[in-house]
Formats: sequence, C-alpha cells, structure tokens
Amino acid sequence: MTVVPRLVIGAPSSGHGRNALTIGLLAAFSGREVKVAGFKVGPDRVDAAYLGLAAGRPGRTLDPLLV
Repeated sequence: MTVVPRLVIGAPSSGHGRNALTIGLLAAFSGREVKVAGFKVGPDRVDAAYLGLAAGRPGRTLDPLLV
C-alpha cells in the first residue's frame, strides 16, 4: 500500500484566511520541488484556479453539485 501525505485546512466560517494560507503553502512546497495539488469544496471555481496556479498543476473542486 502506498501512503500519500495530505493536509486538510479548515476554519469555522468564511473570511478566516483558509485560501490565503493554502495558496502560500502550495507555493512554498512547489518552490521546493515537492509535488503538491490543491483541492477545495464549494461553489467558487476561482479559488480552485488560484490553488492550481500556486501548485503548478490543476486545482480541483471536490463538490460538482455546487459548481
């Protein structure tokens, strides 16, 4: 079995900086040549695009019913 490291970032409500923190972490890890990918839940497709830009690979939305 292959173990895939992962990190989940959450907050009690919107406006607490989840996306800013996630984008910063993705950019930092990507800058160190660690393969990372960003995923989000919710209807905002722009956030997934920013996650993708920071990671250097496509960001994905995990909630297709809201998109």
